[in-house]
Amino acid sequence: MTRTLRGVLGFAAALLSLVATGERGSATIPAGTKIVNQASATYQNVVGTGFVTSSNVVTVAVAAVASLSLGPQDSSCSVASDAVTPKSNFTRTFTIGNTSNGTDAYQLTALTVSAGTIVSAAFVSSGTPEPTTVDGAISSAVSPGGSIKLVVTISDAGVALGAKEIVSVTVRTTASDANGTASASAQQCAFVQAPPVLSGPAGADDAITKTVDGTNTIQSSGGATVAYDITFKNTGGEPAQGVTFEDRVPTGIVPVLATATVNGAAAPGATLHGNEIDISIGAVAIGQVVDVKFSATVATTVPAGTSLVNTATVTSTSLPSVTTLPATVFVGAGNVVYDGDVGASAPIAGATVSLLDAAGTAPMPLTGTAVALNDKQSNPMITGSKGLYGFGVAAPKATSTFVVTVTAPGYVPRKLRLTLVPDASGTLYDASFASLDDQPVAVPGGFALEAGPSTLTDVYGFFGNIPMFKSQRLEVTKVVDRSVASAGDRLAYTLTVANATTTYGATSVVDDLPPFIAYAPGTARVDGVPVEPLVAGSHLTWRFATLATSHTIVFDAVVLPNASDGTTLTNHVVATAAIPGSPKFFATGRAQAQTVVVPGLFSNRIPITGRVFLDLAGTGRFTRGDVGVAAVRLWLEDGESVTTDAAGRFDFPAARPGMHVLHVDGETLPPTAAFYATRAYDDERSPVRLLHGPFDGALLQDVNFALRPIAQRQP
Repeated sequence: MTRTLRGVLGFAAALLSLVATGERGSATIPAGTKIVNQASATYQNVVGTGFVTSSNVVTVAVAAVASLSLGPQDSSCSVASDAVTPKSNFTRTFTIGNTSNGTDAYQLTALTVSAGTIVSAAFVSSGTPEPTTVDGAISSAVSPGGSIKLVVTISDAGVALGAKEIVSVTVRTTASDANGTASASAQQCAFVQAPPVLSGPAGADDAITKTVDGTNTIQSSGGATVAYDITFKNTGGEPAQGVTFEDRVPTGIVPVLATATVNGAAAPGATLHGNEIDISIGAVAIGQVVDVKFSATVATTVPAGTSLVNTATVTSTSLPSVTTLPATVFVGAGNVVYDGDVGASAPIAGATVSLLDAAGTAPMPLTGTAVALNDKQSNPMITGSKGLYGFGVAAPKATSTFVVTVTAPGYVPRKLRLTLVPDASGTLYDASFASLDDQPVAVPGGFALEAGPSTLTDVYGFFGNIPMFKSQRLEVTKVVDRSVASAGDRLAYTLTVANATTTYGATSVVDDLPPFIAYAPGTARVDGVPVEPLVAGSHLTWRFATLATSHTIVFDAVVLPNASDGTTLTNHVVATAAIPGSPKFFATGRAQAQTVVVPGLFSNRIPITGRVFLDLAGTGRFTRGDVGVAAVRLWLEDGESVTTDAAGRFDFPAARPGMHVLHVDGETLPPTAAFYATRAYDDERSPVRLLHGPFDGALLQDVNFALRPIAQRQP
C-alpha cells in the first residue's frame, strides 16, 4: 500500500517540476498557460477493505520566456559563395526566428561592416520591407515558431578588389522574462571579386570588335579574299569556363576553315556547318587575351552595292553570350568623288568634302570610330588620288539627316542630303543620298547616274559615290564686233555652242541683253539660216532638239540713246542641254561679251512719246474703238510741256536720262473727257505717271493716258 501511494506522488512532483522550470530558449508551452494538478491514491487494509484518498489541487502558470534565433552565421568565407561585384551595392539577409513562447517583435541594436558603407536596413515580412536603423523602428510582431527577415544593403564603392567585408548584426527581443530581454548576433561575409567578363581588351565596358581587313567596313569585289579578326579578353575576376566562338557569316561570304587560328595557332577544334564557323576555345584565365582569325572569299554572284554584314558570338558555360560589333564587306565601289560624265576611270583628287548639320550651316562633330578612308576624322576632308572620302559617324538613335557639300576646281559644287537610318544593332545604318542641287546621284555601289535617292544598306562610314560635273560641260563662246560703241551704233554678236563630251538632248541657248541694248529684229542666223529667237523682254532664246556637234548663232543689236557714257554693256549667254538618260538634269555652259559706251551723236538724251485718248471701250488701255484727244497739254517735272496732236499723240524728243514725273493738265481737257479717280503711278488711267525711263525691257514704248468719257454738256 505504501509503495503505491509514494509512486503516484513522485510522478506528480516530477510533472510539476518540468512545467515550472522549462529551459530558456526551448519553451514550447505558450506563456500564461495554467497547469492544474491533483494526486490521488487507492489502498486496502488488512481485511481487504479498499480506500481512496486525494491530495489538494495544485495550479501552476507557465512564465514568459524571451528567446530568439539569428542566422546564418558564417564561420568561414568563400570566394565562390560570397563574391560580390565591385563598385556596386549588395545585400546580406539574416533570418530572425521566434523561439520564445509568446508573440514578439525585434529591434536592431548593432550593425557594422568591416569595409564598405551601410546603405540601409529593413525588416521584411510577407515581402514588405520595414526600413529601420540601429535602435530604430521595431519589426512587425512574429508569432511563436515564426520568423522575419532582416535585409542589410551595403555599398562596396571604394573597396579594393579582393577585399573581404564582414557584415555583423545584433538583434534583441522586445518581450522580456524574469531575466529581461534576449539578444543574438550573427555575421556574414562578402568578397569584392569580379566574376569572369568577356569583353574587348580595354576593359569590362569595352565591346568586342570584329574587323575585316583591319577595319570595321571595307569595300571589296566578287572573288576577293577578306580576313576577319576578333579579339577578346577575360577582364573579370575569375576564369571563364567552356568558352566557344561562333560566327554565322552572311550569304555571299564563304569561310575558309583551314585558315582559322586561335592566338596564332591552328584551331583543330574548328568546324564549319553551312555558313557558320565554330571554334572551341575552353577555359580563359583571368586577364587572358584570345585572338581568333579566319579568312573568307566574296562570292562572284554578289551584286554591286550589297553590304555583307555579320557579327560573331562568344559564349561561356558560366556567362551569358556576348555579341561582337559588326564587320561589313561592301561589294562594289563606295565613297568615290568622280567625274560624272566619264565614270569610274575619272576619280577627282583635291575635292573638298564637308559633312554639315541638317541645316547645312555647321560642320558635324565626328563622334564615331574613324574609317580607313579618313583615319584622322577630318571634316572637311580632301580627297586623294583615288577620289576617296569618308566620315566615321556613329549610328544615330533615330533617323537623322545631314548635308554633304563637295567642291572641286573646274566642277559645279555639289549639295546632297544624307539620311542615316540606324539598324537594330545600333552600330550600322542605311545611308541614303538625295540631290539638293538638281544634279544626278550615283547608283548604289556604282558610277551610273540616277535621279535618286540612292541608298546603301547596313554600312558604317560609307555613304555613296558622288558624281561631279564640270562647270563648262558645254563649250560656249561669245564675241562682239565692237569693244566700244556710242548710242545708236549697231553691234554684231556671234555665239558658238558645242558639246564637250557627248551628244546631248534638248538644248536651249538664252542670250541676256544688258540694259540700253535692243535686239534688231530679222538679223538672227543659226548656222547661216535665218532663225528668229523667242523674245521675252531682254531675253533672246533659241531651242534645238539635240546638240550633236555645235551651232553658231549671229544677231545684231542697237545701242539705245539712253546709254550713259562710260557704261559697260555686258552681254551674257547661257546654254543648257539635257543629259542622255537623265532627263531631269542638264549640262550647262556660259560666256559673255562686253562693250563700253563712249560719247556720240545721241548721247545723254532720250525721247518720251505717248498718247492721250478717250477710253470709249472702258478697258483702261488704248484699244480698237478708242480715239485720241487733241490739244491736251502734258508737263514734265522740270516745267517742259508739249501738246497732243490731232491723233492725241505727244513727244518729248530729248529728255535727260533718268526718272521723270509726267502729268496731264486738267485745264486743257475737252468737255467730253474727265480724269479717272485712280492715282496709281503705273496705271494708264492715272493723270500722273512716274517714269523710270521710256524703255521697258530695252524696247521703246508709248506712255498713254486714258480719259473717262462724259456726256456732252448742254448749252
